[in-house]
Amino acid sequence: VLDAVRARFLEGALARGVPLETGRAVLDKVANFVGYGFCRSHAAAFARTVYQSAWLKHYHPGPFMAALMQHRPGMYSQQTLEEEAKRLGLVIHLPDVNRSAVRFDLEPSPGGWAIRKSLGCVVGVSEEVAARLAWARMEGPFTDLEDLFRRVSLPRIALDSLARAGAFDSICESHGDPSRCALWQIKILSQRQQSPDAPLLGLGLMDPEEVPALPPLTRRQRMIWDLATHGAGRVHPMALVRRQLNDFSVQPIEVCYRINILGNTKIRVLVAGTAMLKQRPPTAKGVMFITLEDETGYIQIVLFPQVQHGAGALMREPALMVEGQLRINRGWRGVVAEKVYPLMGVFGGTAGFPSASGKDRMALEEETEPAVEMTLERGEKRA
Repeated sequence: VLDAVRARFLEGALARGVPLETGRAVLDKVANFVGYGFCRSHAAAFARTVYQSAWLKHYHPGPFMAALMQHRPGMYSQQTLEEEAKRLGLVIHLPDVNRSAVRFDLEPSPGGWAIRKSLGCVVGVSEEVAARLAWARMEGPFTDLEDLFRRVSLPRIALDSLARAGAFDSICESHGDPSRCALWQIKILSQRQQSPDAPLLGLGLMDPEEVPALPPLTRRQRMIWDLATHGAGRVHPMALVRRQLNDFSVQPIEVCYRINILGNTKIRVLVAGTAMLKQRPPTAKGVMFITLEDETGYIQIVLFPQVQHGAGALMREPALMVEGQLRINRGWRGVVAEKVYPLMGVFGGTAGFPSASGKDRMALEEETEPAVEMTLERGEKRA
């Protein structure tokens, strides 16, 4: 459409005393805008939604963040949403079979609200299964896993996932790790419940002495289980490697927001984080944007084509370390990347190729689930 009116536009510009080069430059800017611009009514609708959302987030952060986590309408991961909620002063509680409902909920907390993660947010737990648990709990809280098995029938995949998520920790008395002990008990109870003699067994399907004191999960294993079952670690994945990053003089991202550059002073920074977003908009002339997140905040990384070519397959990694020049524009901070390094062994970031929207598949690691299974098997064999 623009090509069809190009000659007419330039003729009109010349007739009004506008130089030809200026007219062409204006037309080129309009042509670029077509790639992402939209009509005024569409813009007004977006602006209204943004204003309402900002108002709710400012005055009612608890309900707003709980609703956002429930519906997950945008491109942000559960980990990112929970970190934002913590920055707003909210407490995040894990899924709990005696406290969680079908949806994300609010609980009173000293000085404000806490968000209780839902049973339905656990991988492998459908809304129907979560509702079945909630209805069974109306008769009273579950006292232990055997009580739960008597009162409600659940798929094994849902039981195992809830155990790994820590949803049974409050009812699983153990001398070792409660999540591992819950998995152990589920296996025993499932086998005996399916036995032809199960109706004759009555009370006492399992002797407490049958459950050994299984060793606690390491912080890394706990992180893997949390990310795999309910999308967010109890701490940010970067917190697990902060000591090693400090040894390499890698600054927390919040440091970039405490720096104010006077005049044309250039500041080099070295930051690291999980990839929150990876974007390559069609109008950016090959420039790529990665938003890195650590336990203190997030920052945008700008990668020009020559840096991308030098980094190669690193652009697909879920976590990165970036060295470059800090850029400041009022409250905004960004880093123009000069060198990119892989950050191995950190889970939770966006892996894969960048897109215009920034929403790529979330990846832990291809071997995450098998590693979890092998850990369980080794634990059972040792016991």
